[in-house]
Amino acid sequence: GDNQLDLKSYLIMPVQRLPRYKLLLTDLIKHTDESHPDRKMLDDALVKISELTTVANDEIKQRSQREKVFSLVDRMEGLKEELAQPSRRFIKEGFLSKVCRKDNRKRYFYLFNDILIYGEGDEKMIKVSQVLPLLNMVIRNSNIPNAFTINSQKSFAVIAEDEIEKKQ
Repeated sequence: GDNQLDLKSYLIMPVQRLPRYKLLLTDLIKHTDESHPDRKMLDDALVKISELTTVANDEIKQRSQREKVFSLVDRMEGLKEELAQPSRRFIKEGFLSKVCRKDNRKRYFYLFNDILIYGEGDEKMIKVSQVLPLLNMVIRNSNIPNAFTINSQKSFAVIAEDEIEKKQ
């Protein structure tokens, strides 16, 4: 069989290299005696590779959070401000029931590191009702099960599906 890699495989290779080096060094250390002259250098190399792996993984995570922000621009109708900001990170999305005067209304929420957006719709498209800054926002527990109050420019109560969803 021919062992040719497609372009995607070549692109992922550098990302996979760090964890592979880490495994290789760990294995090498296991088979290198404490008194061997190379042992200290192997230990140091493992520490450095571990740190590099952590940094690389953090960068990848941040990049995907930024890319998620860009992908959400097309899913929000009536958004007045620019969603894609250099410092903005996506955190979570999902349904919450907003407690209104007459009844509870299911709304779709997007939480970022600096704003909360909600509106009518679902994960495919929402008609934006409100964009609330997280700065000075206060979240208070409610007596209603799985509910909490969001105090911002507007204050309102929301109800999550369950306790886990509420905590998140």
